[in-house]
Amino acid sequence: MHKLHCKNNLTLYENLGRYRIPNPSGPVYTNAICPLTESHQNCMRNGRPDLGYLYSRWNPRACELPQFDAQRFLDLMKSKTLALIGDSISRNHVQSLLCMLSPV
Repeated sequence: MHKLHCKNNLTLYENLGRYRIPNPSGPVYTNAICPLTESHQNCMRNGRPDLGYLYSRWNPRACELPQFDAQRFLDLMKSKTLALIGDSISRNHVQSLLCMLSPV
């Protein structure tokens, strides 16, 4: 079982990190394969010339974050309810989560 391994007892704010580019595993999904990407959010279709952002991965400052495993997530969430409440940023996170789950 994968766990988030942190080297210290820092708070969430103190553990803020940065996006690490490149992610050797490649993108979890792209706009081309996710049906939930709306046209105004589709960087590829709207002409973004670089693809480097597809290979970025969050790197917490003092923790080792395992690669997202969609099947494991679904297994853990089976028979459970997930509610996400918020604004358009939260909506974008939900869309991203659904895109990561769509191949399973």
